[in-house]
Amino acid sequence: MLPLTPKPGGSSLLTRALIGGLACCLSLVLGPRSGVAAQEGPPLVVDADQVVYDDATQTVEATGNVSLSYRGIRIKADFTHIELREERAEARGHVVAVDSTGRELRGDALVYNARDQIIELTQAEVIVNGVYIKSDHIEASPGLIVARESTLTTCDPAHPLYRVTASSLDVIPGNRAVVNGATLWVGRYRIISLPTLIVSLRDPKATAGSFPSVGYTSIDGLYFAYRFAFFVGAPLAYVSTSLGTLAQRAEVGLELERPLGSLPLSLTAAGSAGWHHESGLKIETTRLQYDVGLKTSTIQFGPQTDWQTTWKWTDASHLAGDATLTLGRNVLRVYPPTSSAPPPPPLAIDFINPEDLIDELRLEYAKTGMRGDAIATTFKAGAFYDYLPNTLSTNTTSVTVTYGERLPNRFHWELQPEYNLDKHFVTMITDTGIALGTHVYFTVQAKYETATPRFEDLDYIVTAQIRDCFELSIKYRQVRQELWIALGISPTPVWQTQYPSSRPNHVNCES
Repeated sequence: MLPLTPKPGGSSLLTRALIGGLACCLSLVLGPRSGVAAQEGPPLVVDADQVVYDDATQTVEATGNVSLSYRGIRIKADFTHIELREERAEARGHVVAVDSTGRELRGDALVYNARDQIIELTQAEVIVNGVYIKSDHIEASPGLIVARESTLTTCDPAHPLYRVTASSLDVIPGNRAVVNGATLWVGRYRIISLPTLIVSLRDPKATAGSFPSVGYTSIDGLYFAYRFAFFVGAPLAYVSTSLGTLAQRAEVGLELERPLGSLPLSLTAAGSAGWHHESGLKIETTRLQYDVGLKTSTIQFGPQTDWQTTWKWTDASHLAGDATLTLGRNVLRVYPPTSSAPPPPPLAIDFINPEDLIDELRLEYAKTGMRGDAIATTFKAGAFYDYLPNTLSTNTTSVTVTYGERLPNRFHWELQPEYNLDKHFVTMITDTGIALGTHVYFTVQAKYETATPRFEDLDYIVTAQIRDCFELSIKYRQVRQELWIALGISPTPVWQTQYPSSRPNHVNCES
């Protein structure tokens, strides 16, 4: 590659270079200049077949296999035009952009406003938290994506078993997608139209729960479940139903998040009321539930490390990033307390092993990384104090160390020894899985008590992907003799159009 140095006061400069008579590649590296507005952030780096730099107008044009890095994003395209004074970039032709969060967007044409970190794409497509979105126009910033007429699916975009069309949508990555004027299609058949459909993006399980599912459990029998969410002013309201051959449930609730003035805190609150009926145990009752909490703003420590803390009565702390430190209290209880004596508990879903209840204060350090180029590693170390009695002691203090590795679609394993400082015994917790072919995965999860000695839990799980769109899960809990079968959405889309991910090794050109 040949560096290109602008001539002060000169007109546009066009340079072609011949390397070894076989291939050419021209690169331009521009740092901040006095009087130029691009003062923060990295310099502009352009790599292309041909580059034109005009020093008088402070513009750069690049043509042919363009690859550039500019003010927090990376762009690949056939042609780009950059205005350094305006801090604006335009790109056309097979555009692939990777923004400051690492999210990849694709389209025919792009406009990037570096000052506001806003990307506009036409004929665009993006995958956000396992949901594929295609739209004629997308506007993306680090915390929000807005699209016009769109199609979204969690299936293979080329041949989706189902899709949702929308008149417009707003996406908050990691939180939710609000789909306006939504229509659900299965194949070419329209199933239902809704004024608003809200899809959770918090995790794959929550995303799947935004769509109907069917399955079997020992409590519900064969069931059909759906959670429909919508806005009532600022709060998010939802109606959740589960209709089974052995049990039926219905629940309505509200979720609210509000900033606390100028403080870097937000108040979170939720409340729900539900009805439950079980024909087997002849139980019919209602339940009220609530939770309140606080959430801090995200604090960025580096490109791969950030800090965000939430406190809730049911979920004490959540931090995201490459390295995290968590201090929080986790509580999961049933009121009135679960009891094996008659009368039966209010809900059969609350009739659980007392050892499954949670009331603990936990301090944990976690770090994720890579071993080699493909294997993801996880290391955790922590201590916790358990306020609930169990079969071996009243209140316990334990320390844990966890290490695991995962190669997607191949295998994973995790080992967690937990040492009780009061009674001096070790509990071994393992989670191991292996792929059985391309679309089937087998997992064994075990919790072994060395003091008893016995297995507290021993679960076998088989998951199967159906046309890269649905997931069939069969879980057998040997110790508890329970069988769980579920069929739901599997948010694992892949790119419909495969653009080149890197520049070719050489570019033929003329002298």
